[in-house]
Amino acid sequence: MRPVTYDVEGIFTINDIAAELYRFHVGRGYNALSNWVVSLWGLRGDDNFKAGDTPRMILPILLAHGVGNKDIEEFSGEEVNFIPGSKKTLKYILRNDHPAALISVCYKPYMDAVCNLTGFPKENVYCTELPDMNKIKMSETERLLLQKYAEEIARMDVPKWSKGARCLDDVDINHRDTIERLDQMYNNIYDMDASRLIHETEIVGGPAKTEAMMDFVRKKESKAKDTMFTGDSIADVNALRDAGLGVAFNGTRDVIECSDVAIISNDTLPQTVVAETYQQKGKKGVLELAEAWDNVVTSRSLPDFGISDSLSQNVYNMRDSRELVMELYPLDNTEDHERIIELSGDVRNQVRGKFAGTLV
Repeated sequence: MRPVTYDVEGIFTINDIAAELYRFHVGRGYNALSNWVVSLWGLRGDDNFKAGDTPRMILPILLAHGVGNKDIEEFSGEEVNFIPGSKKTLKYILRNDHPAALISVCYKPYMDAVCNLTGFPKENVYCTELPDMNKIKMSETERLLLQKYAEEIARMDVPKWSKGARCLDDVDINHRDTIERLDQMYNNIYDMDASRLIHETEIVGGPAKTEAMMDFVRKKESKAKDTMFTGDSIADVNALRDAGLGVAFNGTRDVIECSDVAIISNDTLPQTVVAETYQQKGKKGVLELAEAWDNVVTSRSLPDFGISDSLSQNVYNMRDSRELVMELYPLDNTEDHERIIELSGDVRNQVRGKFAGTLV
C-alpha cells in the first residue's frame, strides 16, 4: 500500500486555529503578523524562520492576554469545523487500510480534538507541541508592553509586496515601515523570558513537513517517490515537492505552482477518489484521471481507475445534482495555471471564509 499524507487545516477542516485563537483572545492583527513572518524567511532569507511559523510567534502575546495551555486546549476542542465530507473521507481511508498520516502546523490540542472526532490514530499525527506556558515568568511591565504591541499591530495594514520582490528594499515604503516596526517589537520580545515560547516551539511546517513525511514513510518501509501529500498553503510546499505525488486542494498560488494535480471542491469527496486511485493505479493513474476527469465522470467510467461502484455512484450523484464544485486538473501545462489559481482561490474563500482563506 502506498502512503498517503495530508495537511489538515484547509484539507479537512476550515479552521486556522491559531488565527482564530488570536482573534478571540487578542483581536485583529494576525494577518499582519503572518505576512511579516513570510517576509523573514521568504523575502529576507532568515534561516531561523520557516513557512508556518506564525503560531509560535503569537505565543508571548497570547500569554500576555491570559491565555495558557488549558485555554488553548478548551478552545481547540470547541472550535473544530470540518469541511463537508471530511469525516467520510478519513473513515474511508482508515477502513481501506491506506497507510495515512496527518502532518500539520496546528497545536497538538487541536489535532487531538480532530482525532477524537474522527477516530484517526494519534500515533500517525505530526503536529506542533506546545511548551508549558505556566513556567514562563512575565513581569507586569512586560505584560502591559505586549498588550500595547498587540493594540498597535491591530491597527497595522497587512504588509504586502510584489511577486518580483527580492529584498526589503523592493517593498513599498509604507509596507516596509510596517515590517521594520514589527522587527523592532520582536527584538524587544526576544529579551523577555516569554521569548522561550518562541524558541522552544518547533512548528511542523516548511522543511519540517518533509521530515515528518519521511519519518512516516520509513515507518511504513516505503519511499518518498511512492508517497502522496495533499496540501493547500505555503507551509506545505516542501512536502508537496518532495512527495511522489503532490496534490493541491483549494490551494494557493504557491501550492498550485509546485503540485502535480489540483483538486478544487467544496467537499472532500474528490480527495477520496484520488486517494483510492493512487492506491490502485499509482501516480500515473491519478495523472490520467486528472487529464480526463470531465469525460470520466460524464461517461461514468470511474471504475476503470480502480474506484468501487459505490464510491463512483456517490461522485455521479453529487455531480448530477450540482451540489458540488468538483474539479480535478493536471498541472503539467503552466498556461492553465492562472485560470486554475483564480478558481482555486474563489472556492478556497467560499469553503473557509475570507479570513482563513486569504491567509498564506
